[in-house]
Amino acid sequence: MLAARPPAHASAVDLVADSTSQDDQELLDFSSTVCRFLVLSPKGQLFSLNAFLLSRDMSRIVPRIATANFHPIYPLIAGTRPSRMLLVLHPGERANAYFLMDMQAGGQRKSMKVFQEAQEIVSGALVDGLLPIIHLEELQRNAMLARRNKSPISVRLRYLLLRPNLPSGWLDCATAVFRFNAEVTDDKATLIEDKLAELRREVGRTMIDKYLAKCIWLDSRTGLLGRVSGNAERTGFGSFITGDAHVVTFGRSLARDHEGRYDARTGFANVIPALVKGTTWTSPTLHVYDEKFRDDYGLEEYYSLYRGLAALSEIGAPVLIHSGSALGNAIPVALLRPERNRDLITQISVREFPGREVIWERPGEGGG
Repeated sequence: MLAARPPAHASAVDLVADSTSQDDQELLDFSSTVCRFLVLSPKGQLFSLNAFLLSRDMSRIVPRIATANFHPIYPLIAGTRPSRMLLVLHPGERANAYFLMDMQAGGQRKSMKVFQEAQEIVSGALVDGLLPIIHLEELQRNAMLARRNKSPISVRLRYLLLRPNLPSGWLDCATAVFRFNAEVTDDKATLIEDKLAELRREVGRTMIDKYLAKCIWLDSRTGLLGRVSGNAERTGFGSFITGDAHVVTFGRSLARDHEGRYDARTGFANVIPALVKGTTWTSPTLHVYDEKFRDDYGLEEYYSLYRGLAALSEIGAPVLIHSGSALGNAIPVALLRPERNRDLITQISVREFPGREVIWERPGEGGG
């Protein structure tokens, strides 16, 4: 049977060794059907196939993997659900594959043959906003049953469920990955990797433009307050030079140390400028990693960006620390302290000011 061990990651898969040329004579080629679908491993890893071979007695399955790394798409995935479509693989003198659709007729459930090719099935699903996959574990299990019962292999197609409220640009990139996988047969991995890289850039661009560019930043080198611009690969810091009365009042209301730099508390939290798997929001994630700090102030460990800034503003004025042109995987957060001689209302206003655009406007964060 399938000597399967799920890949450590989708860019370095070794699901099963390729057969020798002598073995190939005993195998039937189902690539034109099966390889149109992405495959999901039991550990939730996606991979693409260049070929899919099956022995006539169904004792051996040889998938050949296209080495594309699907890491950028994983945080978008919320789960899977079954479709009404079954893929049937019927090895005999030749490779025979077809699709069945579950139907309800007269109160009874029936399976009707669908006269469409695999590429048409995938294309139709994508038009409906559905991302069809084959689940590896189900394929393995049903192949064993088919061999035991001397029947065709029948495996249900499934759909990937994505997070709600994803930006349209992200959805377009994700859909294109499935479309290229279904359409392309040569150099498949390169084209899929290109589209996954485009998804990574699109996510980074959204994180900067929609969220991080609206935050107030503290430059670690100069100690000045300002904003950032750029993209996920490279950002630039610009200090506030405007005479905006609110900004001026904010700066003058902050406590400073004996060197004249802002009195900043650091080393307790950071902002992750990407989607975090398992969270419900589509904004950057604020991670309060210092356990004692969380306990002292009754904080949670993870927040969406705006909820995190709102929670921290109860303690001080939260700003992000700019320490280089590349954002990296985590952006340190600092809490600036208002001057103690300010009245309570002013102190509250100072604490809330750095996140006011993010907190007050509450851009779409998928319910986070």
